[in-house]
Order: sequence, then C-alpha cells, then structure tokens
Amino acid sequence: DLSSKVIRKKTAMEEIKELLQELGSNWIEINKRLECRSVLARYGTHKTYLIDHIDAKKTPVNHQFNHRGKMVSVFDYFRLEYGIQIQEKNQPLLAVNIKKAEEDCDGNPLKDMNDKIIKVVETNYLVPELCFMTGIPD
Repeated sequence: DLSSKVIRKKTAMEEIKELLQELGSNWIEINKRLECRSVLARYGTHKTYLIDHIDAKKTPVNHQFNHRGKMVSVFDYFRLEYGIQIQEKNQPLLAVNIKKAEEDCDGNPLKDMNDKIIKVVETNYLVPELCFMTGIPD
C-alpha cells in the first residue's frame, strides 16, 4: 500500500554504492543489509517489492528473460517498453520473489485438496537505479 510507505529519494543503486564503499565487495554482508528491505519501482505501475538478494553476477546487459515469446535483455526491455535508458549497464540486479497463483491450461487458478489456491514463487530481477528505497533510514 503506497499510501503508508515512506518513499526516499535514494535509489537502491545509491544504497549499494554506499555499502560497497563501506564494505568493499563483500556481497554476503551487503546482501544481509539489504535483504527484506522494500523498494519502489519508478516505472510501470510503481509497485513495491521486498529485496530477496542482490545478484552480483546478473546485470541489465547479461540477464535475459522471455518477453512475448522472445528472449530480451533487461537493458533492451526498458529501452523498448518504457523508453528508459539504463545508465549503469553493469550494475547488479535486485532479486525479488513474487508469489503468484499456479494456473491450469485455461488460466484458472489451481487449488489443492483443501480448496486453497496453489501459489508458486517466481524470481524477478529489478534494476537498482530504477528503484527508490522505502522506509525510514537507520
């Protein structure tokens, strides 16, 4: 719920850079500091997400995903879909886990024996420079 979130002017990339200065390339410690922190995507529907971890091996240029039946890099996706030119091509990506309903072939939610909707976890990757940190800073 966006109305109850404190939106900061600092991007997740700025936060990562500060942590890199403080901790060097200690990705284990950087991940500990950022996991479960909330970010607001500043494109599309402006959703908030919880960071699961930072994937230092995935970048906007080298990470591809299936978009409308075609493999596309994160870099090209934002350029083509939103007209956004990502500035830092080699920044690490934020991994976020999204729960969504499992569907049958007709798009209907699958249910278990107790008639509860079966949910699966899908990992999506966000670009830190395109996400604002939320919450009150420590």
